[in-house]
Amino acid sequence: MEEEANNKTTNQEIGMFDLLKEIEGPEDSELYNSIKNITIKTIKHIESLYKNKENDPNYIDTDFSPLRFHRGDLIILAARPSIGKTAFALTLGNQIALNKNIPVGYISLGYSDDYFDDFFLGARFISINSDVPVQKIRHGMLKPSDIPKIQEAAKNLFDASIYLMNEPNSSFETLEWKTKILIEERKVQIIFINGFELFEELVDSEKDEYRINLESILGKLKKFAIEQHIPVIVELELPPAEEDNEPSLRDFKKYMIIPYLADMVLLLHRDRLREDDEKQDCKLKIVKNINSWAGDIPMIFNHKTSKFERYHN
Repeated sequence: MEEEANNKTTNQEIGMFDLLKEIEGPEDSELYNSIKNITIKTIKHIESLYKNKENDPNYIDTDFSPLRFHRGDLIILAARPSIGKTAFALTLGNQIALNKNIPVGYISLGYSDDYFDDFFLGARFISINSDVPVQKIRHGMLKPSDIPKIQEAAKNLFDASIYLMNEPNSSFETLEWKTKILIEERKVQIIFINGFELFEELVDSEKDEYRINLESILGKLKKFAIEQHIPVIVELELPPAEEDNEPSLRDFKKYMIIPYLADMVLLLHRDRLREDDEKQDCKLKIVKNINSWAGDIPMIFNHKTSKFERYHN
């Protein structure tokens, strides 16, 4: 039955694309186009997109299909407090580096040294890759059966091209300079930025200057992404909600300039955990995407490992 379905799909594909071989459109005038020729051109473009959808050098694919990142885009990843946007960013970067063999850079502007230290992050990455709860790793409360899982995770991470930089309250110019060095020396192809609101220019802004400086920083980040031909993903915190309503673009409120300037906006949502929940349904809402698909991607969140996974029926 499955083979018949596959054959049927293949035949449908061949039928659509071979249709072009049998059709020749009339020559169009300089004044108008015929729908016949427009359709031929459209089918050719669809065929090109279909055949190259997994090998397009302008995109970085993820395990959360159809989520993919267009090189040169400014991307906003936002969520309400304690939903897990940083955990999702770590999960994303981890699988891009390990499964796609693409160098990844994480930059923090806001964590203290204690929070963003090597052991904290190392434990998070080992937990993501071993499925051993991060608290057990951080406190050494391991079972003998956990040891080989951790060893295998460490082995995989040894060769992973993941680079981390802690720059509390940095100015944009300083961050730009250091990030360019990271890209040049380590060939990093995607950047995650945590603590955006702690850019020096924003922290030092007077109230009437904040929006102007915000727009300036976003514009510079967008220009940087284009110049370096990489996606730049900025993590942002949305204001708390009284109920577990799903986030939307309205949550940006008076700073609508943020989604306006972004090429892609991702909103992470899950309900609050119950005490007995280990895994929980959640979703990634792609609410803006100028280069590709938009919609909801169902996921699973494991709060013991802070790992997100694609939901499969």
